[in-house]
Amino acid sequence: MDVNKKKRSFKGKLILLMLIPVYLFALGFGKETKANALSLTLTVTPVSNENYVQLKWNLNDNSQPYTYRVYQKKEGSNQYQSISTADLKRQIKVLNVYPTANINQWISYTTWNGTNRTILKSASAEMWMEQPNSENAKGYGMGLIDVEPVSLEAFNSNPSAYLKNNDGSWKYDVIYFGAWDQNGSTDNRGDISSTARDIVANFMNSGRGILFGHDVVIGSVTGHPNFESLRNIIKVKLLIQDNLGYVPTLSSNKVQIVKEGLLTDYPWNIGSMGTVLNIPLTHSTSQLAYGEIWMKFYDYQNSPEGNWRGPEVSDSSGNGTNNFYLTTINNAAMIQTGHSNGEATPDEQKILANTLFYLSQLTRDTQAIDRSATDVKAPSKPTINTTKFDNTTKTTTIQFNTNNDNGSSYTYKVEAKGENSGQIISSNEVTITLTSGIKGFSYVIDNSPSTIPNGMVNSNGTINIPVNTNQNAYLHIQAIDQAGNVSETAHYQIKNIVDEKFELNIPTPNNFSPITLKEQATEYKTSFNSTINIKNLYPVTGQGWRLDVSATRLTLSDGSNYQLPKSSLFIEPLSNIRAVGSTYGSLPTKGITTKTAIDNGKITLARATPGNGIGEYTLSFPNQALSVIIDPTTAKTGNYQTVITWELVSAP
Repeated sequence: MDVNKKKRSFKGKLILLMLIPVYLFALGFGKETKANALSLTLTVTPVSNENYVQLKWNLNDNSQPYTYRVYQKKEGSNQYQSISTADLKRQIKVLNVYPTANINQWISYTTWNGTNRTILKSASAEMWMEQPNSENAKGYGMGLIDVEPVSLEAFNSNPSAYLKNNDGSWKYDVIYFGAWDQNGSTDNRGDISSTARDIVANFMNSGRGILFGHDVVIGSVTGHPNFESLRNIIKVKLLIQDNLGYVPTLSSNKVQIVKEGLLTDYPWNIGSMGTVLNIPLTHSTSQLAYGEIWMKFYDYQNSPEGNWRGPEVSDSSGNGTNNFYLTTINNAAMIQTGHSNGEATPDEQKILANTLFYLSQLTRDTQAIDRSATDVKAPSKPTINTTKFDNTTKTTTIQFNTNNDNGSSYTYKVEAKGENSGQIISSNEVTITLTSGIKGFSYVIDNSPSTIPNGMVNSNGTINIPVNTNQNAYLHIQAIDQAGNVSETAHYQIKNIVDEKFELNIPTPNNFSPITLKEQATEYKTSFNSTINIKNLYPVTGQGWRLDVSATRLTLSDGSNYQLPKSSLFIEPLSNIRAVGSTYGSLPTKGITTKTAIDNGKITLARATPGNGIGEYTLSFPNQALSVIIDPTTAKTGNYQTVITWELVSAP
């Protein structure tokens, strides 16, 4: 009897034109003097794991003291910008030039170092920076910011006396103009004098910082012509003065961080990209900013001021934006603090402290840390490195490539200015790439082909996919670097990345011994010398399986095609169903409980309902599980053969 055929059924397999007033000098310390004997050498080291750049320089001249200014050029740009060299070891000095017109509110306070002052509320900057509070005993300036208030009238009367020492050197690191609505008045009472304007321009061109508060430069009126003539140093255009046509006002009591760096980290860590901060209600005033935007108005569409809800616009070339709360360019900045007439939330006071700190850009040190340089490039889309199936745990381990981060390039140079000679020496230029490295991956498995993960790290790059995962499901994965940049999402269908299996290994029966016809029907038996093995790995959700068996009628092999009657060949129920390694769901169940004919139609030996029988199983028969009944009244002598068909079917 030839029993050796099996059958399987597998149904489960950013050009900008700007008018620069003639009194402004080109950015830098002044005219460079060539000195071949002097050499300023710069070295730059990216510190990738902490996402900053370390700069060190050496000047071979000990004949006089020097001050230094560091310049940075971003990848894709052909312009250098000066950057902050401030650190937490040096106090910066700020002159706050506050308005007085139309202001009659007074404040009294004591600074952390014992200064008692009663002054117009428009001069609140000193109080904000130096009055102790619940978050710092030295105020929001942390003892690092020393603010000296002076009224706008006094400053205009003799600006040099306030800004310069007797030897002509500058007294301050930063000038802060503000902060009050309309800077006190939209007419010339809120403006600086032309003499003050020119000295302020020289101050800025020396490398020191300038900060304009709210309404110091206004686009909707022309009452501050001297301030407005300085708008180019903050890279801001104004509606009337620059004939912009249409620049609506935006306002909000919330701002969102849209750029990270030193300004968001020091001395206060005020948040990362996307952080929303609370401020008093303020607004832009018919202005377009073209510099670095650090914070924008958040939810301006729902501003309490119904007439100041935008929309957000750019100029006719698509450049600039009216949605800005804080913008910087080199050592100049504009902040919308002041509309609230001397009120400021803790968040706003921290923003101001950080901005003043950031604008301090000169140093006598010969090293600096640049925290404005950050890795802003997203990693590449995740790719699979290796896959490995564990037969014991019945899990496929997917290992993704963790070397797919992309870095951001920066070019640096340093300028040194001799404090006695005024000579300028420039360093070599150094370009580095800052790559923060992969922090981890965010992934999700679901039945949609296009899901985007939430960007929260939940894997180190190793993902285990158990065999009960729907083969038609999808793995969606993003790479996230240490700087928080998120890659494009890769989408993988499960069946394309795992070795899904729906397999059957059939048993082999022993041949029947020779049979001698007897006077009455007699049953003859034989055994299977192997077990059935079934692998059901990564099935389609909602489908179970069944194992069917059938046989053709026993047929004489002499060419006569004589057949024994149906129901002559029988099989016993399974004696044992055993899991191999880890499985999911309940064990498969037996399909028959008594001996059943297999030559009279298909029968089901075992089955698993949806969600069960997932994994690998061994199915065993008892001894002498296959039998044939020979009836002398119907049987003829000769050799009989049959074909036994085993079918593993995926089915609900």
